[in-house]
Amino acid sequence: MQKRNPPVAALYARYSDPTQSATSIDDQVRRCRDVARSEGLVIKDELQFIDRAISGKGDSTHLRTGFAALRAAIASGEFDVLITDEVSRIARDSVELAELKALLVHHNVRFIAANGIDSANPNWELYYEISSALATHHVRELRFRVERGMKGALERGFMLAAPPFGYRLRRLGEEDAPSGAIWEIHAEEADVVRKMYERRATGASYSTIARWLNTSGIQPPRKPRKYEHGYWRAASVYRMLHNPIYRGVYVWQGSAFLRAKAKKTHRILEPLEYSRPQLRIVPDALWWKCVGTLPEKQFRGGRRHLFAGLVRCGMCEATLCVRAHAGYPAQVSCAQCGQAKTVGHQDETHGYVSLAPLIRGIRMLLDQAFGPDAFAAFRERIRAQLQEPLEAHLAELRRQLAVAERSYDRLVRLLRDVGEDAGSLEREVRAAHAQRSALAAKVTAIEARAAGIDRQALQAQLTVDPRELLGELLSSEGEDVGAAQVALQQVLPHIRLIERPRRFHATFEVHLVPSAAAALASATQSTDREVEVWHVRVLGRAPAPENWIVEVVRVDAKK
Repeated sequence: MQKRNPPVAALYARYSDPTQSATSIDDQVRRCRDVARSEGLVIKDELQFIDRAISGKGDSTHLRTGFAALRAAIASGEFDVLITDEVSRIARDSVELAELKALLVHHNVRFIAANGIDSANPNWELYYEISSALATHHVRELRFRVERGMKGALERGFMLAAPPFGYRLRRLGEEDAPSGAIWEIHAEEADVVRKMYERRATGASYSTIARWLNTSGIQPPRKPRKYEHGYWRAASVYRMLHNPIYRGVYVWQGSAFLRAKAKKTHRILEPLEYSRPQLRIVPDALWWKCVGTLPEKQFRGGRRHLFAGLVRCGMCEATLCVRAHAGYPAQVSCAQCGQAKTVGHQDETHGYVSLAPLIRGIRMLLDQAFGPDAFAAFRERIRAQLQEPLEAHLAELRRQLAVAERSYDRLVRLLRDVGEDAGSLEREVRAAHAQRSALAAKVTAIEARAAGIDRQALQAQLTVDPRELLGELLSSEGEDVGAAQVALQQVLPHIRLIERPRRFHATFEVHLVPSAAAALASATQSTDREVEVWHVRVLGRAPAPENWIVEVVRVDAKK
């Protein structure tokens, strides 16, 4: 590019934090103009490129309209000299600064920084790269200090960020006390939170809960982006109910947003749990029941047909669809296998299978499973629970947990005193935290088992006959279907179409949990999780199999 005479100059200025003074831009512009006057240059107003309250990190580049305009002006040859206050004002990303330097060199644009760097001098690139490294290091150092300060605030009992629904933020700053922010339970919203968990526990879907909140006029916690009034969505209900703060636990680096952000940069987050018992709104048992840590996905009711969502395909494990037209028997089929066959991915599907013989087979299965002889083994397991020696084991675990907590607290105090040079000590703190968490989980599990041994409830389960209640569930229709689905799924957690060798022939695998049936019939809590595995084989004849031949066989038992 041919140089103009006199040379045309431009400037770039930026400040990053909205909390910083906006006069920072005025100060940078003044220094750049002072440099221009000393070099005999004039900066035109239209060649002032400015970004306000935007970070110089690489992930904020798309927001910097002034920087984008600067790069375009360099590429189009609109000026000959670029002046800035210092290199870090341009960017704090080493790759971005290197790209800008290459662009300046390629278009023969002189670079001047008010702190002494001038591309007209020898070795300017060395000083530029040193400044670039320092600008990038400042970001890493600042991130480290911010995270250290945030963890320190959590260790001292304070809270971070805006509180979720059900809480209010209160700032502390007395003269003789450390300053910070705490969360406090909001009574009215906490009552709504409890009702949300209760509805979820009884089978309501996230969409159903969101509809209830919207029709009840309960405002969501976040301000709307596109609508005058915000509204609840199923996803927001899901995120809210999975937040462990409602059981009194705050998780550092535990949000899905942070995990997704870290995944983009291939970083591995190490979540830390901080106990906040004063913020507990729901008990652990209710929270875990709604969130669930079961090996299979927890089922929720709300479908129209009783068996919709309960039967799975033995070929692809997808949930079978129920087709139930007026005047025709209900049938199940696998839409996923049907699509795979249509596009040539697989050759066979189970096709359509009638539900009538399956329901008949389940009734026969229940009659056999809860007969006088077969139900005796279950009663023996219930009696054995009354004699299980849990108290001594629980006392030993509590002692070990107390030792682990003292060790962890001691290491945290040491780490706080040592400061930055504590790499090995940090590893010891993480190991101690992991040991403490593992012991706490064991104590919680044993306490739950001990609390679950209710003699009156177990006695009620020993005397009840679940067949009558289960027969009513299998006959449920209309508005009762949703609750019946949830109850039936607890008793029959796994129904799978495993074989259909030809038309009107099929075999279903059915898992039965006897304790869940006894708990439902006696309105108590189930404590035994032994699963019985049955096969239901059905046989009919064309063209209309009015009389099905049904056979049930007990094939296995698993824990």
